[in-house]
Amino acid sequence: MKIEGVDHFTINVRDANESLRFYGEILNLERLPSVRMSDHDLYYFQLGQYSRLELIEYDNKVEPIAFTSETQGIYRHLALRVSNIFQWAEHLRSNGVQITSEPVWVSTLSSTNMLIQDSNGVEIELIEKRSVQL
Repeated sequence: MKIEGVDHFTINVRDANESLRFYGEILNLERLPSVRMSDHDLYYFQLGQYSRLELIEYDNKVEPIAFTSETQGIYRHLALRVSNIFQWAEHLRSNGVQITSEPVWVSTLSSTNMLIQDSNGVEIELIEKRSVQL
């Protein structure tokens, strides 16, 4: 008995069209077929070989809950591994994406990391792994 991997990561979206544009057009994730459930729509994007991003848009809209990066007892962010993180930063900046932490080398992690927010205010970390600092 073992965990085989992550099947999907879910985000409840505020606006499906903006979210679909962000993940499909800006992050260039491969869109997968959508599913209509009884009271919500599921939109999928491929994340690597085996994982998916699941965006949920509920028919009934409720007020979003505000939290900070220090709020405890919640999932904090989705981390995506990328190549050419500085090109990503320019691409995201040119598309009006909020960059909350510019790319920075983190020697203890052997990676360059940056933080952005999606169109829902969800934090996303982009990580470029390197064995040495460039």
